Amino acid sequence: VTIFSLDVLKPGFRKIFAIVTPCLVLFLFGLLALLIQGNHNLQITVAVGSLSCLIIYRFVIASLIPNVG
Repeated sequence: VTIFSLDVLKPGFRKIFAIVTPCLVLFLFGLLALLIQGNHNLQITVAVGSLSCLIIYRFVIASLIPNVG
């Protein structure tokens, strides 16, 4: 009995890199913002800015990928 099947046809590293890299960079900006010493307003601004960019990026990618199934 097969419950789930996944067939991958070499999508190319460039496409995967183009999707994952911005997410990783924004996530690291959010983490590194917490290491800023002295200016707590700047910490919060950078962390919230990177979080909102990640959410927007997720919705943009979700609208571009085709429906499957």
